[in-house]
Amino acid sequence: MNIDGAWISSRRLGGVGLIVRDDSGGFLAVKAANFRDTSSPLLGEALAVKSAVIWAIFRGFHNIIFETDSLQIVEALRDPSINLSSIGQIIEDIEALRSSITEVCFTHTHRYANQAAHRLARFG
Repeated sequence: MNIDGAWISSRRLGGVGLIVRDDSGGFLAVKAANFRDTSSPLLGEALAVKSAVIWAIFRGFHNIIFETDSLQIVEALRDPSINLSSIGQIIEDIEALRSSITEVCFTHTHRYANQAAHRLARFG
């Protein structure tokens, strides 16, 4: 699943774009949504990843690779220590939710490889 978050500072609005492909690269699903009271781009990215994990659980996905262009989010999810940053609680929520998925991996991808999810996030 490719994930991207977007942020409009003047409206304090965040967006999320998700694209799901199977192991052969075939298209399975897509989602765009928005979040109110989003105070930063990093918060928008964190909420996008949390939304993606919740959606994957709801859809019944069990073996999934989450790809995002936010290296900061991926590093936070890989760090076993307590996250005391502004997104720490969301990272903890994601960690708790991921246990509902049989096999899960969070990876970083470059923005150019995440363009479709980025466009969906801007739409959201």
